[in-house]
Amino acid sequence: MGDLDNPTRPGVLSVCVVLGDQRARAERCLARLLSQTAIERMEIVVADVAPRHGAPAAASHPKVRYLPVDEDSHFGQARGAAFRRSSGEFVASLEDHCYAEPEWAEAVLRAFREPGVDLVNYAMSNANSGDYVSETFLMAEYGRWMHPASTGYVPISACNNVAYRRSCLETWWEDLDELLESEYHLHRRLQDRGSKVWLAGRARVQHETWERLSDGWRANNAMKRLLACRRAAAGRWSRWHRLFYFAAMPLTPVLHLWRLGVSLIRRPALWPLFVKSLPLCVFVYTTGSFAEAQGYLFGAGESRILFRDMEVSISRIR
Repeated sequence: MGDLDNPTRPGVLSVCVVLGDQRARAERCLARLLSQTAIERMEIVVADVAPRHGAPAAASHPKVRYLPVDEDSHFGQARGAAFRRSSGEFVASLEDHCYAEPEWAEAVLRAFREPGVDLVNYAMSNANSGDYVSETFLMAEYGRWMHPASTGYVPISACNNVAYRRSCLETWWEDLDELLESEYHLHRRLQDRGSKVWLAGRARVQHETWERLSDGWRANNAMKRLLACRRAAAGRWSRWHRLFYFAAMPLTPVLHLWRLGVSLIRRPALWPLFVKSLPLCVFVYTTGSFAEAQGYLFGAGESRILFRDMEVSISRIR
């Protein structure tokens, strides 16, 4: 058995990226990964949901595994395929519109040395330059994990951009397609079993964020509706249970704002952006709560397809 086929390779970080129609940004994402200071301890697994465009240039690199997947695959299926194809002791997920700083992988690997840590979050910054909508959307979506980030244990993990200790996923290996489409449920299960979440302040990633309010609104609502549907299905909720959460959703914007505000107390550098972002945060959290309510009562609808397309096939730049 060759080294690349050994699923227990110690100290190796497998980075899984799903790419679609936005090839230029995907190439940039992969180029940043291939420039990591820890590249010798890495492999990069690319799941391509738009293989009709041909393999990216980076696919020829010996550190890259290229995996064409069915164009009808949803986002969770593509991520699950990449995870199962990976072979490292640690498995990191990175969106195709994220650009890792050179020491990102090194910082992620170092974070897994901390006691009890099975999930590692990254410090997110804005890849868009000076755009109000993108800056405030990043605060709304990633404010709790934004640079400058306070390194240490955190109670809640980000989704889509997160690294796992491979062994902690073994129980759910065959169910990853569903769990990776709505990671909140996976994180709750891991934390219930004692896994801890670590925010690595030096694992910096530039995140390309929505510059069009309408696109950001659609993407956030699709994610919220899909999350609600998956949450209810995973818990086998009764109709009365779904109705209760449907009715409670108008209260959640306040909870989201509270959690975000608390996370910023020790990061005064972000206070001005938080204040500037309040109108958009209120809008995003409020409309998202209604989309989540729809998911509890009416199911996923078209959110699965829309979520995939917004993630990998729609430009975030005006």
